[in-house]
Amino acid sequence: SFEMGDFTGWNAHSDFTVINGSADDAPAAKDGSKLAKVTGTGDWHGLTQDITVEKNCNYRLSFWYYKTDNNNIIALKAGIPSDDDCMISVKWLNNWLASNKWVKVSFKFNSGENTTCNLFLLSQKTGVAYVDDVSIKKIVNVTTTAENGTISGVPTTVYQGDKLTVTAVPNAGYAFDGWYKNGVRVANTS
Repeated sequence: SFEMGDFTGWNAHSDFTVINGSADDAPAAKDGSKLAKVTGTGDWHGLTQDITVEKNCNYRLSFWYYKTDNNNIIALKAGIPSDDDCMISVKWLNNWLASNKWVKVSFKFNSGENTTCNLFLLSQKTGVAYVDDVSIKKIVNVTTTAENGTISGVPTTVYQGDKLTVTAVPNAGYAFDGWYKNGVRVANTS
């Protein structure tokens, strides 16, 4: 997420810096070679980013988190810009996460009537923590129908952009014709 070596696309407070993984006793980055270091000062400071979403869609927000001691808290919030600062989902990360190891954190939210949401990574208390590989993916519901055969490997939901392998097997006496999306054949291998 931070491979550019800076916070391109983010608004960052000085408590957040991009560093090379394994530098200055930092853990190795989860993805690539760079990660975000959070040095908590006891005040609410953060890293924010506006993200474009589709109305009334479900999303999964995920990231990797590493804390060095049990005193640090990182609050992750996905918020909807509104007059009353309403939040659509909040995830607090504190002592229930293990220290000195990477932990993947994720949660789901619905965008409601909004086309923009604001992602917050906020630091409170003191201590050092690291964040890497922040991603937001739309959750896509999958439906399949098979005429004269079976389909396997189809989950009920997938995350947009993820790859999956689906197999179609025709019944005896039938041949596979193709994969169709909205009535149009998009592939012809089973």
